[in-house]
Amino acid sequence: MRSHPGVSLAVGATVVLAAALRVPSLLVGLPMTQPDEPTVMSRAQLVLDGSVVPPAFDWPLGSSIVAAAGIRLGEAVGVVDRSGSVAEVYGWTRIVFVLVALCVVAVTGLLAAGIGRRAAPMAAWVAGTVVATGFVMVRSARMIGPDQLQVLCVLLALVAVVAAGRRAHLRQRLLLWSTAALWAGGAGGMKYLGITVVVVPMLAVMLEEELDWPRRLLAAEALLLLALTAFVVTTGGSVLSRAFVDGFLWQVDHQATGHLGYDHGGPTWWHHLTVTLPGSNGWLVTGLLVAGVVWGACRGDRATKLVTAYAVGLFAVIGLSRIVFPHYVIVVLPVLAALAGGLAADTADWTWRRWQGRERRLDAAAAALALVLVAAVVPAAADGVRLLRVGQAPDTRDGFPERLQEVLVVEGLADVPVWTESYTGIGAAAAEATGGRLVFGFGDTPEVLACGCVAVVSTYMEQRYTADPATAPVYTAMRARGRMLLDHQPSIPLTYRWDLLPTWGIGGVPLRGPVPALGPGMTVLDLTEPRGAEVDPDA
Repeated sequence: MRSHPGVSLAVGATVVLAAALRVPSLLVGLPMTQPDEPTVMSRAQLVLDGSVVPPAFDWPLGSSIVAAAGIRLGEAVGVVDRSGSVAEVYGWTRIVFVLVALCVVAVTGLLAAGIGRRAAPMAAWVAGTVVATGFVMVRSARMIGPDQLQVLCVLLALVAVVAAGRRAHLRQRLLLWSTAALWAGGAGGMKYLGITVVVVPMLAVMLEEELDWPRRLLAAEALLLLALTAFVVTTGGSVLSRAFVDGFLWQVDHQATGHLGYDHGGPTWWHHLTVTLPGSNGWLVTGLLVAGVVWGACRGDRATKLVTAYAVGLFAVIGLSRIVFPHYVIVVLPVLAALAGGLAADTADWTWRRWQGRERRLDAAAAALALVLVAAVVPAAADGVRLLRVGQAPDTRDGFPERLQEVLVVEGLADVPVWTESYTGIGAAAAEATGGRLVFGFGDTPEVLACGCVAVVSTYMEQRYTADPATAPVYTAMRARGRMLLDHQPSIPLTYRWDLLPTWGIGGVPLRGPVPALGPGMTVLDLTEPRGAEVDPDA
């Protein structure tokens, strides 16, 4: 198949633009996490201090070990000083994780090239473009978290399986399947679900015709043992503790019982297919991803069929959760993108062989493909730009404590205790200094109705807690009894989940010109003298 400069230029420019969405994220600030929060950074600090058992096992320790190693590297080359600026260490670690995210784009292209080998460059460009422009993928690239590390290990495992399918010698195939198992263990060490990719090399060896059935079973067991060993090693051995069992079981129960504000009420696979994927990549790309799965199941070779089966199975497992966190699809999206790349490569190869010698038709097809690809990814890329602009926008919480203090002085309430939610930008120390309280959300704090205080309510928490009948009555009663002192709202309304999918508000951010203050709206209510109808919070 000959190369079409128009297609290469179009997809190349798109991938470069997509990568550029990640690189500026190094320069765009994010809110600093609190030291006591169970984040990758806080656990990395524990690792650096010599502790290998995290305070909670909501995810394994592997990503924190990587962060700690990155910090050590930064210290070794003299770019960070752990005893100095916290922001400096945080910024350096973000660079490490952005580089990991860029590797995800590259390895996705590598997997697609192995699947669509007859037109490998086309497959790589298409798959890389889909991953690089996906809104959820771009947002995750800006965060210090386990997701991108997990998907990188999963992709490397699948690359090894696909490469094994091209080898003529059994010894080479066994070596590559063993490599895949080790990467599967590493994936699990970053986040639990990643270790499921070990089933792909295990199925491959079970289908190996040069081995009899006893040897197939023995080889599959050996691959599983390799994955478990890598899982233990990449978590620093922390999973050998009793705390791991308790934390893992808690996580399983959490997926089954739901999460406030994100509880779908049942299986979520249809939600991810019709909301998460279109919200992240657009409907054209979502259709391409589904078509790629059909192509992989029908036209792919054995290795591609195994990858396809894993993608479908993994998506089904993700859908078993009641929680609709969009970032859950990060682990499966690059695999789907690689299959879509294989479909694009197969289509391009078929077109070339059918129209060989008919240059005008080939050029028209190449131009059409370029236009479709660009049209498909432009919406997601634009939302990625909006995300970066949001990071540079003023925050509604900036300066809000000063405004609150002014209002309290004017109203003669300067000595009244202030109860405030955590999203209002008023720290725990400030709340304590005023004799008040800092709470996560008032929905589970009904005593606020008799606090004799000033309550600061954020829209993020109010939207979250009013969605639950068990917690909504407190907000209803608080609104009815309180006298409004201040209503401070952003220019562009955003839900508390605004930073996860464009459909939740970020789509309203302009692509050019100044960006107004964004963030939660904040309402200040005077509850010192309750007024209005009495509302039973337990009703």
